[in-house]
Amino acid sequence: MWTRLDRLPLSRPNLMIFTALLAGLVTAVILRLWIHVAAFAVTAALGALGVWWARRPHASDVNRVDAIEYRDERDRTIARDGFAVLGVVALVLAMAEFLVAGVLAPASLGFTAPQLLVLCIAWGIANRVAARRY
Repeated sequence: MWTRLDRLPLSRPNLMIFTALLAGLVTAVILRLWIHVAAFAVTAALGALGVWWARRPHASDVNRVDAIEYRDERDRTIARDGFAVLGVVALVLAMAEFLVAGVLAPASLGFTAPQLLVLCIAWGIANRVAARRY
């Protein structure tokens, strides 16, 4: 079923990222937000350069993981560990943002509270999925 996607010159996560960038670019063109068009285009170009760099035959494991272009189980393990650290940092920053917003700008809690709630729920789900594997 996924054989066509496996032949693409980029990974599935990157396919989703580039699709979102393209949708943002098209939306920005329709709305005539030219600075946003430039930002989406530059981001897509730099992302494509990163993917190309990571897919070279002699690319390092760090290059592949940074570009979300995993070649083997070792790359996936490195990425999993990296994303675990990233998740902790995101959760701590979201909590700090929530606390600062509560003190300095209580009206903005409507934006920060859902973000923190979603991160906490995702953390709980991720822990349960990971625990089932071990």
